[in-house]
Amino acid sequence: MSHSAPNPQPVKISISNPPSGNSQSELEMEKPQWVFDSPCGKRAKGKTLASEKMLTKLSSFLKYDSDLGNFIITTKRRGSKLQVGDILGCPNTAGYRVFGYQRTVWYVHQIVWLWHYGEFATNRLDHINGVRTDNRIANLREVSATLHTRNNKKQRNNTSGYTGVIWHAPSKHWYVYLGKKYLGCTKVKEEAIKIRKNYKERHPELGYTERHGK
Repeated sequence: MSHSAPNPQPVKISISNPPSGNSQSELEMEKPQWVFDSPCGKRAKGKTLASEKMLTKLSSFLKYDSDLGNFIITTKRRGSKLQVGDILGCPNTAGYRVFGYQRTVWYVHQIVWLWHYGEFATNRLDHINGVRTDNRIANLREVSATLHTRNNKKQRNNTSGYTGVIWHAPSKHWYVYLGKKYLGCTKVKEEAIKIRKNYKERHPELGYTERHGK
């Protein structure tokens, strides 16, 4: 017998057909606190005349270090504190490297994408290894908002130690989810973990990465 997520009862279930279940200068401006405390900087999409002009101007005083994924200052600009050899940008409170340019805060990884492909990503850019300051082009991929969440690590409020495995005290069962999809429940935590892991491995098309939930 299968049962839905609400009001669970302590009975053995089958998960073969689980029911559905229910984030100064052009380069160094006086940074507005609300912008740098936000998890995002300036967002731009696609190829525009403005993006082409921006790329041309940035390339006149920057070079890209492909080994480390950083932009390096090649020409000292008037009014800027940055010296030749300095790394462009600094981490914001969300951990992304950002910089100020023409009175706007930009993500460095946005510019890395623009630098390599001549246009801004039209969807989200995901850091594959989860390190938000690792802006090597090999560590960036363009994904939908849904796929972006499927590379997220375990949330801080997780109490089971494993994403998608939830203890339900009234029934004394562990409930298993993959995203919003309900996979079943069991009295044994290790079995619940295995249920989720096996389902994820059988469905690589869902786009869950190795680091998801860890």
